[in-house]
Amino acid sequence: MDDLQPVESTLTIRQVTERVVELGLVDAQTALDALEPDMLDRTLDYFGVPDDRAVLRLLDSLGIWYDADPDAFRGVCEDGPQLYEEQLRLIADRTRGLITITDVDVVDDEAGGHHALRFRCDGEPREWRIPHDEDEDEEEFDAVMTFAMRIHELVPAGSPARWCAVEIYDGAYGPQAVFGDPEAVRQLGAEFGLTFRA
Repeated sequence: MDDLQPVESTLTIRQVTERVVELGLVDAQTALDALEPDMLDRTLDYFGVPDDRAVLRLLDSLGIWYDADPDAFRGVCEDGPQLYEEQLRLIADRTRGLITITDVDVVDDEAGGHHALRFRCDGEPREWRIPHDEDEDEEEFDAVMTFAMRIHELVPAGSPARWCAVEIYDGAYGPQAVFGDPEAVRQLGAEFGLTFRA
């Protein structure tokens, strides 16, 4: 992502943030609280990547973006329960409090060859099976992909907001998603050459 060279942008962070607010993805106060005032009048190339990627960075700064960063899952074989809980709480935070995650536990099913990640989402029990692998790198990869493929299940009742995965240049879906009303997310994406899928 960082190897891409930005083209000089004419759009300011303020303009794009105002569009995000207009679409209802965040409220104006959240945006003001999340961004440093001196950032607002800078152009998108402030982020050091092309405009489409800069928009994703901005959504991250605004607190509605989740990236299943492989580095966050390093050591999952030893510290699984703690790492999984941190990631699940981060996901809940990125919904701006629309979902709650509680009772996180990990149970080893050696006979089945997986770990059962159990938790409650808004009080409802959930279980994600994460394959156990003797190769730590493989197990970390499996954990990342489990979060990437199942994050869409963690949605609030009574709200249209969903996790929308972004399609990156090569057509592959990466472990990255934005939380919001899918129509608003798609509209924002269309304006910046990004494709989102709920």
